[in-house]
Amino acid sequence: MTEHEVLELIWGATIPPEKWVENIRTKPTYAWRNTKYGKALLAARAIGQHPAPPPPPPPPPNTIPPAFRGRGMLATWNTEAVWRPLAPYLDWIALLGRLPDTTMGLADAIRATGPRVLVWEDENSNDGIGAVRRINASGYIGQGESAAQRAAKVRLGADLDANGIAKGLVDNLDPSSGGWPGGWTCFPEVYEAANPNATLANMLFEARQRGAVMIVPCYQLYVEGDQHPVFLDQYHAEAVPLGIGKANWVGYSLLTEAERARDIAYLKSLGPVR
Repeated sequence: MTEHEVLELIWGATIPPEKWVENIRTKPTYAWRNTKYGKALLAARAIGQHPAPPPPPPPPPNTIPPAFRGRGMLATWNTEAVWRPLAPYLDWIALLGRLPDTTMGLADAIRATGPRVLVWEDENSNDGIGAVRRINASGYIGQGESAAQRAAKVRLGADLDANGIAKGLVDNLDPSSGGWPGGWTCFPEVYEAANPNATLANMLFEARQRGAVMIVPCYQLYVEGDQHPVFLDQYHAEAVPLGIGKANWVGYSLLTEAERARDIAYLKSLGPVR
């Protein structure tokens, strides 16, 4: 008997509830169990013994590794004139590992101004823990814009884990790449200038659908060709209603003040991190 049928029995009974309760208390079972109230009681009891399944558990919290927390930047530049003015406003800077001038000296100079130094690798290198050790990086980020790129970076994971290095993938979530690899922080490419459909909401949905748990959005802060620029304040306007906020994100990549003056002004408006 369904709950709806139980309600119909209760509403269709011809005696008031108090009389029904009195009959149950004072008369033998056979005297009431076939009444409308009696049937409703038995049906309700059966439903209570087989409750509806509990709702699914909430998704696990977005527990971002400490190395990836705060405001970050994937650098394609090692020029002091670019990184030094940004340093007070960034929690971390990831240097491109394959560049000849990505050295311990550069990393130490950046660390001396406050930001943590991480290393990232695009499709042109797969040094993994070697790239980390060259600059004593606090974390590792690999590019995974295809199934082959992602697989190459995931193979580096065991050595990174063995050395206690936080690992992440900046990824366009290509469907051919399959589900998200466990233990890797997801940096979904919110590259709206290149692809207007790659909004923050859409990329967060895709990341979660593929099984990513630790998620830090990566915002496109550059343009190529005739792309229409999207700026950091615009990305943050999307982030706040989604509950992502302005605390944890990475940009790729602030270039020179002339090219991204609006982004740099907005970043400074957020205030220094130290």
